[in-house]
Amino acid sequence: MKAKARLLSGFLDYMPARMASREEIVRIVKLVYQNFGFVMQSTPCIEYAELLCDKIGEDEKLIYRFKDNGERDVALRYDLTVPLVRIIGTYSNELRFPYRRCQLGFAWRADSPGKGRFREFLQFDADIIGDDSILSDAEVLMIVATIMRKLNFPALIRFNSREILNSLIQSCGLSQDEGKILLRILDKYDKIGKEKVLNLLAEANFDLSVVSVIEEYLSINGDNNQIISALEKLFISNGIVSEGLSKMKKVSEVLIQSGFDQAVCTIDPSIARGLDYYTGLIYETTFLLDPAYGSVCSGGRYDKLIKLPNGEFVPTIGVGFGIDRIFAAMESSGLLPVTKINTDVLVINFDNENLPIYVSIANELRDSGISTLVYPKMVKIPKQFKFSNDNSISITLMLGENEISSDSITLKDMRSGVQQNCSRKKIVQVIKQLLEMEV
Repeated sequence: MKAKARLLSGFLDYMPARMASREEIVRIVKLVYQNFGFVMQSTPCIEYAELLCDKIGEDEKLIYRFKDNGERDVALRYDLTVPLVRIIGTYSNELRFPYRRCQLGFAWRADSPGKGRFREFLQFDADIIGDDSILSDAEVLMIVATIMRKLNFPALIRFNSREILNSLIQSCGLSQDEGKILLRILDKYDKIGKEKVLNLLAEANFDLSVVSVIEEYLSINGDNNQIISALEKLFISNGIVSEGLSKMKKVSEVLIQSGFDQAVCTIDPSIARGLDYYTGLIYETTFLLDPAYGSVCSGGRYDKLIKLPNGEFVPTIGVGFGIDRIFAAMESSGLLPVTKINTDVLVINFDNENLPIYVSIANELRDSGISTLVYPKMVKIPKQFKFSNDNSISITLMLGENEISSDSITLKDMRSGVQQNCSRKKIVQVIKQLLEMEV
């Protein structure tokens, strides 16, 4: 039986126009990373399963894991962070810290597809390895804000700290295991709201005193300074001095002094993501036009995940952009960047005997950065012009016997219909001028 051609659920096709828009998003992200001093790195899409397991907590069930033809236990990478652990362990002697790395690549998760959620997705990450400074914390948030601005992507970056959450657990007088349960419930706040979070805490048999502290914690709002002051009062009233709050205050000051105000980057005490390996700053980025897309960009500080060969932990902070989720959000709201996908020039084929001349001119244009096609065989001229129109090619070149004998070229601007003749020596200059014109 003939197999039916169909796309797997949770996987994506990108045809040329959409692909060009996605490539433009990637280009902008890459440019910002490079401007902040990051260098590109690449790792394989398949790793030994033992590398990926026991690193991401309960989400391990989402890993695509299988035996290859050599009976090796392997898996498709779940993200770009865990392979970074292997890179640092393998090449630490060659690296100079802080190591500022960025990587573009696909990741795979056997997840339930949803709005902006796919089983195969393009990720673009950046990490600062070997630096635990306040500057690195603030800089990662600046990177996110800068990229969102350059994409014209309406977004709010909300940040918190695992150190603040640890102080919250202390304030409640909870054990480490009880704290994990508390934070997993708190992590549902965005989806279910404060009242349901409090109900879940009561259902999990937390004392009324704990529920009361969490209710006060989730009621904190205002600008960043007001939030920090309210958290200080809450913790001090429970005998806790939070180092995390001190760091958060400095990060907020650096952001504001650098021109990133609270309309873009705001403290949100309810953020409680990445419970299994984040140790400091954590943040999420929400699409303001449709928050149902969830976090389109997230990350944080993880100082206890990457080790050197001598067993020493390397402090690290990172950011991960979900390119396909950002694309989906922008596409749904008509915000995709408009990009050129058409070829600039088509050389009409009058005579196969003159192919060497056509190709010579095409290569001259290509060397000058002008995308050019030669029609592959001699067919009726109207058919070649139709091909040019069908493919939105801007300019056609005609070199019949008259043009060849006079060392000239006839050009037709397919956008305006205007036709002109020019010297072959001036062809690059004339075409560039035409392409710069708005028609």
